[in-house]
Amino acid sequence: MSKHHVVVLKIIAGQLTVTAAASEYGLSRQYLHVLLARYRDEGLDGLQPRSCAPLTSPQTTTNEYTLTALHIQQKNGAPNHPQTQGKIERFHQALKRWLAARPRAHTITELQQQLDTFRAHDNDRRPHRALDGKTPSQAYTATPKPRSTDALERRGVGGFLSGSVVVGALALGPPCP
Repeated sequence: MSKHHVVVLKIIAGQLTVTAAASEYGLSRQYLHVLLARYRDEGLDGLQPRSCAPLTSPQTTTNEYTLTALHIQQKNGAPNHPQTQGKIERFHQALKRWLAARPRAHTITELQQQLDTFRAHDNDRRPHRALDGKTPSQAYTATPKPRSTDALERRGVGGFLSGSVVVGALALGPPCP
């Protein structure tokens, strides 16, 4: 992921103003506004370099840097516990099949709408065998909840909204201790 991707995502997430991002990343405010306009019009693809000249010293950042910059903690499955990876792989397979059966999204907004529709179908309408025919929403609602959110607040989680974790400016606070 390039520096342009990181700076635009930080601005969109509300972590930096355009002025602060320009100062921190050594870019002009005018150029950041160009990048933001490209992002609005074309999504992440609009942030790709437009020059045909070869880069002599490419400035790239690794996924690990990007995750750290956005205060996202990577969690891997437990070693020697293939059931965990199997669940994730089955979910990804179901999501890919579902998306492949629909017209291809041309913008981030269209893709987000498709993902929201899939989530609503998977969580609210489709019964799951592992939940004795209940939907995940029904199983979640029937599960007792902890009374205190202190532990969540200490870990930097922004809160909950309609049974799903709020991801955005609230959750992008300081890293977990």
